[in-house]
Amino acid sequence: MAETSRARAGPTEGTGGPPPSANKLNAKFGKNLSTSGRRLQRELAEITLDPPPNCSAGPKGDNLYEWSSTIMGPKSSVYEGGVFFLDIQFTTEYPFKPPKVMFRTRIYHCNINSQGAICLDILKDNWSPALTISKVLLSICSLLTDCNPNDPLVGNIAQQYLTNREEHDKIARQWTKHRSTNKEDEDEGSPVDDVGVETDDESDVNFDVEEGEGDGLRLDSSDDDESECRSRSRSCPSPTAEIVLSNFFNIP
Repeated sequence: MAETSRARAGPTEGTGGPPPSANKLNAKFGKNLSTSGRRLQRELAEITLDPPPNCSAGPKGDNLYEWSSTIMGPKSSVYEGGVFFLDIQFTTEYPFKPPKVMFRTRIYHCNINSQGAICLDILKDNWSPALTISKVLLSICSLLTDCNPNDPLVGNIAQQYLTNREEHDKIARQWTKHRSTNKEDEDEGSPVDDVGVETDDESDVNFDVEEGEGDGLRLDSSDDDESECRSRSRSCPSPTAEIVLSNFFNIP
């Protein structure tokens, strides 16, 4: 039978064991959980057994409210071939309040700023308790395939997308090549330029791919303001990249 494009969650690389069962999840996080804890435990079991295409997510250690996630760059997008790491924080008010989702991997995208904040309506005013973290990850994948330059978080990148799409796509692919890898960055705190040289001041990071090329766009703090995000509703099509992901977290 042909491999499906759906990413199957599995054990941490090298363990060789099956995905954790509901009983093992209960044993790890306990049975006497709050309403939010029970909801997260149920979502964890679901995303472990049936993850969204090209996505993986799970708790950091024993903290059920702090998750990590991995998203593979969608096929046929400028982010194809990239591996993007995200942090997900839940509150005890979940699912009545949305989780806080941040990109840990730097990405050249008009709806995702240099701090990793994401301009996505379902993470703001259009959140619903009926949504799950799996649906959130699908929406983020959709955003990577189809950005929204008319409601940007980074205005300079949006302007370039609208006026010089070829150059925008070239730089986005270059960022993906140099910044997103198949492993998490060891030094998360230092911005890295397009040739892998660390910089002390993030405002000095130039978006040009090579010297003398491009529009010389720079991050503008006024464009990098999450409060400017007023994202409209987005559909959540599944990416089509034929990748089988192993789940990167381990639950014994």
